[in-house]
Amino acid sequence: MENLIWHFFSYFGDISFWLGFSISFVLVYSLLSKKDRAKVEWILTDLIPVVLISYIVTIVLKFVFFIPRPCIGLEFCPPLPSFPSTHSAVAFAFTTIVILNLKNKKHLLLFVLAFLVGFSRIIFNFHTIMDV
Repeated sequence: MENLIWHFFSYFGDISFWLGFSISFVLVYSLLSKKDRAKVEWILTDLIPVVLISYIVTIVLKFVFFIPRPCIGLEFCPPLPSFPSTHSAVAFAFTTIVILNLKNKKHLLLFVLAFLVGFSRIIFNFHTIMDV
C-alpha cells in the first residue's frame, strides 16, 4: 500500500499524466460556454505550456550535466540521466502556476504535493536529494 501512495505522487510529475490531462482539458474546454472558458483559460495559456516547457528544459539539462542515476542494482532504472528531476520540475512548475493564477493562500499547500513528488523519486532510488 505504501508503494502505491508513492507511485501516485511520482505519477503526478510524469509527462504521460500531463499529456493526458492536456488532451482531456482541451476537449472539455471546447464544450464550455464563453463565460466558463474565461475562468479556466489560464490552464490553457499558462499551466499546460509551462509544464511542457519545464519538461523539455529538464530533458535538455539531463544531457548537459549527464549525471548517472543512483539506482544501481534495481530491476528497473529510468534510462535518462538523473539531474535534474523532470518529475520534480513539472510538479513545482504546476504548483507555481496554480498559485500565481488563483492567488489564494490555501493553494500554498500544493507545495507539499510538489515536495512529495520529489520525495517519491528519492524513495524509489531514481534520484538523489540534489536532483530534486
